[in-house]
Amino acid sequence: MIVTRRKLDLPILRVPDWPACDQAAWHEATRPVGWLDEGGRLSKYPAASIQAFESAYGRWLGFLSTQFHMANLRSGLDNLDRESLRAFVERLSSKLAPITVHNYLISHLTVARALAPERVFPFLRTAIAHLKRTAKPISDKRSRIVPIRDLYALGRRLMEIAPASPTPLKGAGLYRDGLMIALLAVRPIRIGNLSSIEIDRHLLREGDAFWLVFPAAEVKNRRPLEFTLPTNLTEPISEYLDLYRPRLLSRRGRHWRRCPGKALWISEHGTALGRSHIREHICRRTRERFGFSVNPHLFRDCAATSIATADPAHVGIIMPILGHARADTAERYYNQASSLDAARRYQDTIGTLRGD
Repeated sequence: MIVTRRKLDLPILRVPDWPACDQAAWHEATRPVGWLDEGGRLSKYPAASIQAFESAYGRWLGFLSTQFHMANLRSGLDNLDRESLRAFVERLSSKLAPITVHNYLISHLTVARALAPERVFPFLRTAIAHLKRTAKPISDKRSRIVPIRDLYALGRRLMEIAPASPTPLKGAGLYRDGLMIALLAVRPIRIGNLSSIEIDRHLLREGDAFWLVFPAAEVKNRRPLEFTLPTNLTEPISEYLDLYRPRLLSRRGRHWRRCPGKALWISEHGTALGRSHIREHICRRTRERFGFSVNPHLFRDCAATSIATADPAHVGIIMPILGHARADTAERYYNQASSLDAARRYQDTIGTLRGD
């Protein structure tokens, strides 16, 4: 069963709108690492995680702004009492899945501990423990597993029909979406990495192939990712870079604020395409094709399931592709070689699934 939830109608206060005490503590917690400085307590996290932490705590302050006059609020941490937390969790639970609420509170606790490391926050810990025991997914993920060959075929099909679109802009958007889907099918990386790809930094050209390279600091499990992309994507990527991306870059829509630089994915407004919009585009295209959405994270399940079905003896090859390597630092070079070999073997397997 797939449950559709309404949008959460709570404001998110950004750092400049936080109480002065919280602003100062946040800037200290996010102080970057220096040569002789270990940095703040949150500095070890990638930028995407810090942004999520800011949103989580900003949502809490947004909730408090509906209950109190912000001018009278010294710090949002002072209101982490049983009754306020209960009301906040009930508000979140009315619109969000239990697992999402649980994850939200974990981010909230991470921020609270960073802002005030001397405090314990027992009620917040209790709420997290309760949700961990009781929260269950509200959707049946298994019913939305699609063979990876079908996702790849969808991406290729969207790119093929893009030139026939009624307007050049629609064609560029369609081609971009198709390339995102095809790339995610052959290399099911996390959406944080997918959305952050920059040309010549993460996307590199070497000979007749493109590479994806992410340093450890930008990967969720702090292990670097380095993959070649299959050569049958070299021409589509080149065409996007030479024709469709410049077409999107030339736009100056109502949401345009600044040049997106070398961001790979560009919106119809000429801006860098953020992770939430990437998710929306991929969900919409897959829903149009399959009758239900396949979100970017679900591509990872689809890839693992397809490999387990087609090549069960080598199901482990998907682990480095997904960034799930588990090894000591001493094995770093071995893991790098293994990830490259795994990428090739994974490509061979999905090539068999596609009938290449």
